Amino acid sequence: MKYPLISSFFVGLALVLTSPSAHAKWLLSAQEAEYIGKSPAMQEPMAAQTGIGPKILVSNPKFLSSVTPPVDISVAFTPGQSGHNPDMESLKVVVVGFFDFDITDRVREYLEGTHLNVKDAAFPVGRHRIRMRIKDEKGNANEKDLIVTVSPQQN
Repeated sequence: MKYPLISSFFVGLALVLTSPSAHAKWLLSAQEAEYIGKSPAMQEPMAAQTGIGPKILVSNPKFLSSVTPPVDISVAFTPGQSGHNPDMESLKVVVVGFFDFDITDRVREYLEGTHLNVKDAAFPVGRHRIRMRIKDEKGNANEKDLIVTVSPQQN
């Protein structure tokens, strides 16, 4: 491609202009989803490493449900088996694929104490594995995968 930056700009502009809501923010763009590719492990919605660290309690979206954009995500982090409080500074959020894509900085603004409350997030249509990893105050870790299946909007 002769002008990749210009092309990327127009793809990005098209994504913004066709976003599901005027208030929606892209946590993962269609271009980024294409870049990370699909992981062969996408079939099993389980954490890579379950530990004694903080519990990761996903209340939205519901397990195995399909959502339409914009997407709301609600997650609570509570003391796990270790009994120690979550260290919210250690939170890492990654979209898993052939290449993992770190979206931690994009979700930090949605942290409210020990809760992650993302409202009106834009995601491209498709199936996305979001891995959340957090440690407690003593360094005990836990991970959980959230599978988000985004369906096209119905008009």
